[in-house]
Amino acid sequence: DVEWAEETAAEYETKILEDTSLSQGELNELSAQMFDLWDIQLNEVWAVLRQTLPQADMEALTAEELEWIAWKEEQAALAGAGMDGTLRAAELTRERVYVLLEYLA
Repeated sequence: DVEWAEETAAEYETKILEDTSLSQGELNELSAQMFDLWDIQLNEVWAVLRQTLPQADMEALTAEELEWIAWKEEQAALAGAGMDGTLRAAELTRERVYVLLEYLA
Protein backbone atom coordinates (compact mmCIF):
# COMPACT_ATOMS: atom_id res chain seq x y z
CA ASP A 1 0.00 0.00 0.00
CA VAL A 2 1.66 3.19 -1.19
CA GLU A 3 -0.09 5.39 1.36
CA TRP A 4 1.31 3.26 4.19
CA ALA A 5 4.75 3.40 2.57
CA GLU A 6 4.58 7.20 2.42
CA GLU A 7 3.66 7.40 6.11
CA THR A 8 6.37 4.97 7.15
CA ALA A 9 9.00 6.68 4.99
CA ALA A 10 8.05 10.03 6.53
CA GLU A 11 8.64 8.54 10.00
CA TYR A 12 12.06 7.26 8.93
CA GLU A 13 12.93 10.59 7.36
CA THR A 14 11.94 12.49 10.48
CA LYS A 15 14.15 10.24 12.62
CA ILE A 16 17.06 10.61 10.21
CA LEU A 17 16.81 14.38 10.03
CA GLU A 18 15.83 15.24 13.59
CA ASP A 19 17.09 12.58 16.01
CA THR A 20 20.59 13.78 16.82
CA SER A 21 21.13 10.91 19.26
CA LEU A 22 21.29 8.31 16.47
CA SER A 23 24.65 6.78 15.66
CA GLN A 24 25.91 6.57 12.10
CA GLY A 25 25.11 2.87 12.13
CA GLU A 26 21.52 3.60 13.16
CA LEU A 27 21.23 6.26 10.44
CA ASN A 28 22.55 3.78 7.89
CA GLU A 29 20.03 1.19 9.08
CA LEU A 30 17.11 3.63 8.83
CA SER A 31 18.12 4.66 5.33
CA ALA A 32 18.38 0.98 4.33
CA GLN A 33 14.91 0.37 5.78
CA MET A 34 13.56 3.29 3.77
CA PHE A 35 15.08 1.91 0.58
CA ASP A 36 13.70 -1.57 1.35
CA LEU A 37 10.27 -0.07 1.95
CA TRP A 38 10.17 1.50 -1.51
CA ASP A 39 11.81 -1.48 -3.18
CA ILE A 40 9.06 -3.72 -1.81
CA GLN A 41 6.43 -1.30 -3.12
CA LEU A 42 8.08 -1.26 -6.53
CA ASN A 43 8.12 -5.05 -6.66
CA GLU A 44 4.45 -5.22 -5.67
CA VAL A 45 3.48 -2.81 -8.43
CA TRP A 46 5.68 -4.74 -10.85
CA ALA A 47 3.88 -7.98 -9.99
CA VAL A 48 0.51 -6.40 -10.77
CA LEU A 49 1.85 -5.00 -14.03
CA ARG A 50 3.08 -8.46 -15.05
CA GLN A 51 -0.44 -9.78 -14.59
CA THR A 52 -2.27 -6.94 -16.32
CA LEU A 53 -0.16 -5.58 -19.17
CA PRO A 54 -0.08 -7.24 -22.58
CA GLN A 55 3.11 -9.20 -23.16
CA ALA A 56 4.54 -6.77 -25.73
CA ASP A 57 3.98 -3.83 -23.39
CA MET A 58 5.54 -5.74 -20.51
CA GLU A 59 8.59 -6.59 -22.62
CA ALA A 60 9.08 -2.93 -23.50
CA LEU A 61 8.59 -1.90 -19.87
CA THR A 62 11.07 -4.55 -18.73
CA ALA A 63 13.72 -3.12 -21.05
CA GLU A 64 12.97 0.36 -19.73
CA GLU A 65 13.14 -0.93 -16.15
CA LEU A 66 16.56 -2.47 -16.69
CA GLU A 67 17.84 0.87 -17.97
CA TRP A 68 16.26 2.63 -15.00
CA ILE A 69 17.89 0.21 -12.53
CA ALA A 70 21.34 0.90 -14.00
CA TRP A 71 20.68 4.65 -13.88
CA LYS A 72 19.39 4.46 -10.29
CA GLU A 73 22.48 2.57 -9.18
CA GLU A 74 24.71 5.13 -10.90
CA GLN A 75 22.87 8.01 -9.22
CA ALA A 76 23.11 6.33 -5.82
CA ALA A 77 26.85 5.81 -6.29
CA LEU A 78 27.26 9.47 -7.24
CA ALA A 79 25.46 10.46 -4.03
CA GLY A 80 28.11 8.68 -2.01
CA ALA A 81 28.63 5.65 0.11
CA GLY A 82 26.52 4.71 3.08
CA MET A 83 23.45 6.66 4.07
CA ASP A 84 23.63 9.28 1.29
CA GLY A 85 23.66 6.75 -1.53
CA THR A 86 20.99 4.63 0.11
CA LEU A 87 18.70 7.62 0.64
CA ARG A 88 19.18 8.64 -3.00
CA ALA A 89 18.28 5.11 -4.11
CA ALA A 90 15.19 5.21 -1.86
CA GLU A 91 14.13 8.57 -3.30
CA LEU A 92 14.52 7.38 -6.89
CA THR A 93 12.74 4.11 -6.17
CA ARG A 94 9.83 6.02 -4.60
CA GLU A 95 9.59 8.15 -7.74
CA ARG A 96 9.68 5.03 -9.92
CA VAL A 97 6.81 3.48 -7.97
CA TYR A 98 4.64 6.43 -8.99
CA VAL A 99 5.78 6.19 -12.62
CA LEU A 100 4.84 2.52 -12.71
CA LEU A 101 1.50 3.16 -11.02
CA GLU A 102 0.58 5.34 -14.03
CA TYR A 103 0.54 2.17 -16.14
CA LEU A 104 -2.27 0.89 -13.94
CA ALA A 105 -4.37 4.06 -14.11
